[in-house]
Amino acid sequence: PILAALQVGTLLLFYLDDDGSINEINRTTLFYRNYRDGVWYEAKMIDETGTFNESARIVVNGDTICILWLKSTTKLQEDSTLEDIIPTMELYYTEYQNGFFWNLCN
Repeated sequence: PILAALQVGTLLLFYLDDDGSINEINRTTLFYRNYRDGVWYEAKMIDETGTFNESARIVVNGDTICILWLKSTTKLQEDSTLEDIIPTMELYYTEYQNGFFWNLCN
């Protein structure tokens, strides 16, 4: 889990977790939760496509959070090996600002 604090006092928690609806290898999804005014809000997915997600990192710049993570470009088979997974991985990027995600790209 990665915790980010914005200047406006909002906290955001980013983490990879099993969303419970995808096969064993494609189950990881990047989630986030907001903490405002003493309350943790419901977890939400970031750009879920039903594929393998991994290695999330963030950078905080004032009230903007830049999020980078690896995502498979295809749904992987249950018996996929590391050699099968690595060529499918791409770096994804988005920014969180004013309560919204912007500039989603790979």
